[in-house]
Amino acid sequence: MLRIGTGTDTHRLVEGRPLMLGGVHIASDVGGEGHSDADALTHAVADAILGALSEGDLGVHFPDKDPQWSGVNSLELLSRVMWLARERSLRVVNVDSTVATRIAEVEVLYRRNESKHCRGCSALRLAA
Repeated sequence: MLRIGTGTDTHRLVEGRPLMLGGVHIASDVGGEGHSDADALTHAVADAILGALSEGDLGVHFPDKDPQWSGVNSLELLSRVMWLARERSLRVVNVDSTVATRIAEVEVLYRRNESKHCRGCSALRLAA
């Protein structure tokens, strides 16, 4: 059976926070505001997988009211979502994602670091 999930995520950019996209730190003066590391790309992928599983979204599994998720690396969240997918016999075959940002240099910096995508998440390889 083929299952398809769609995930989206946005984070307001604020000064003094690191900018994370797909597990890659992007050198910038601004970063995503959020309870975790605010990695909008990783959050969107995790939400898509949860959607394909009919398991709600990240907020259901990792509520921002729970202090254990404060500042967590989003790849850890994705790893837990991938574990859930394997438990439900779901095999992720493809992920296609688009990042929209007002920071022009993000694409260049992201591609320069693309070998770091999804460290520790061997079942899923993100492509820019």
